[in-house]
Amino acid sequence: MKSLKITWMSIAVVAFIWRAAPLAAAEHEEKMANDTNFTVHATHGGMAEVKLGQMATEKATHEKVKAFGQRMVADHSKANEKLLDLAKRKNITVGKDLDEKHKNESDRLSKLSGAEFDREYMTMMVKDHRKTIKEFELESTKGQDPDIKSFAAETLKTLREHQQLANETAAAIGVKVPEIKGDKTGQATENSASQAEK
Repeated sequence: MKSLKITWMSIAVVAFIWRAAPLAAAEHEEKMANDTNFTVHATHGGMAEVKLGQMATEKATHEKVKAFGQRMVADHSKANEKLLDLAKRKNITVGKDLDEKHKNESDRLSKLSGAEFDREYMTMMVKDHRKTIKEFELESTKGQDPDIKSFAAETLKTLREHQQLANETAAAIGVKVPEIKGDKTGQATENSASQAEK
C-alpha cells in the first residue's frame, strides 16, 4: 500500500513537471518577445526623433526649439547606431522605415509652420519622452536579454536630460503640458511656464 502511494505521488510529480515545462518555456519566449518588441519600438521611436528633429531645425521659428531639434538629431542618431547594431547581433528585424504611428505624426507636423509648429512639436516631445522613459525603465529592470537591458539602462540618462530640456524649451515658448498624476516632469513644465510668464 505504501509503495502504491509512492507510485501515485511519483506519477503526479512527473505529470506536474510535464505540464510546467512547456508553460515555463512559453513564459520565457514571451519575455524574450518583449525584448524584441522593445527593440523594434525603440528603433522606430529613435528614427522618428531624428526625422522630427531635422524638421525642427528647418521649420522652427524659436531658436530654442531649433537647438532642441539639433540635440535630438545628434543624440538619437548615436543611440540608433548602437541599437541597430544590437538588433543585427540579436537577429531582430526592425525595418528601415517609420511605423504608421510615427509616420502620421511626421506628416501632421510637416503641414504646420511658424509658432504653431513650435508649439505642436514641443508638446509632442514632452509627452513622447515621458512615455519613452517609462518604457526604457521597464526594459532596464524587467528585460531578459542582458545586452538589450543594458542598452536601455545606459540610454535612460540621456532620455532624462532630453525630458528636462523639453520641459524647459516648452516653457520658454509658453506651452503648458497637462500634468500626469505621479509624474514630476509635467509639473516642472507647468512651474517653468508660470515663471516664464512672470
